[in-house]
Amino acid sequence: VEVIDPATYPRLDQFAAYLAERRKKKGMTIEQAKDILLHNNTFFGAALVAFDVADGMVSGAATTSAEVIRAGLQVIGPRPGNKTVSSAFILITNTPQYGDNGILVLGDCGVIPEPTAEQLADIACICVERARTTVQILDPKVAFLSYSTKGSGAGDSVEKVRNAVE
Repeated sequence: VEVIDPATYPRLDQFAAYLAERRKKKGMTIEQAKDILLHNNTFFGAALVAFDVADGMVSGAATTSAEVIRAGLQVIGPRPGNKTVSSAFILITNTPQYGDNGILVLGDCGVIPEPTAEQLADIACICVERARTTVQILDPKVAFLSYSTKGSGAGDSVEKVRNAVE
């Protein structure tokens, strides 16, 4: 394992210039960007991903979900063409009858409290891609959850899920 200390990392100035450029409309200076990268491991980790030094980042155990999302958006940005920013959890169980041999990808459990039907559909597509690329599920299956079973309920939230499926 290679351990990288932001304070001695030779590309820190390059990372700071990049972050300052991305945030210049918000008034961020290179000095401010450098201070953030030196003192916020989530932002520094996101910079490592943005510059292909790291393939990915695990975060959230020692920081808030909002901070993780903020770092991802401000440093990396959403993937081109991606309309919805969302989160996903990869759940690995020891019960192979669930998911794909016990592995499930649970989409947006923490970013969008009331997604639209279009956002739900986007999140499902993103989760399918994540299942294929991250956990190598060859044929992901998607389930939308709602309180209504086989038409037993009605209302806006049920219609939203039906529209997302369509």
